[in-house]
Amino acid sequence: MFRNIGEKIKDISVFVTIAGIFISCIGGCVLWSVDESLIVTGIIIAVVGSLISWLSTVLLYGYGQLISNSDRIVEILESSGKERLIQKIENENMPEPEQKNNEIKANFNPKLSKTDPLESLKKWKDEGLITGIEYEQKLKELKK
Repeated sequence: MFRNIGEKIKDISVFVTIAGIFISCIGGCVLWSVDESLIVTGIIIAVVGSLISWLSTVLLYGYGQLISNSDRIVEILESSGKERLIQKIENENMPEPEQKNNEIKANFNPKLSKTDPLESLKKWKDEGLITGIEYEQKLKELKK
């Protein structure tokens, strides 16, 4: 019942929008058919009612999308491991330069690298994960 609640909220908002538009159009047609002098009023009710129905559910749909995105983020964090999550939480309280250095140190361990450490370092630089200065620093550390 409570699984995938974000998608359920989005589905409900789509249903409410369609139902509101349908009811507004039917209401406008009924007014039009009851009295021909109410044609303009019937059209206004159909158009304005449809717009109000759509606008009233936009926020509900957005809320459902927000919940869906939050669920995806949690799944990604859980799959990447608790250690990385703890590292990210600790880094949130650090100044930015120190935070970047800690992320690089945490992610780059030549002893654990399955590939050549120099290749990994160059790949990170090429992908923009580290700056040229950080690349040079790590290169000097590896050559020691």
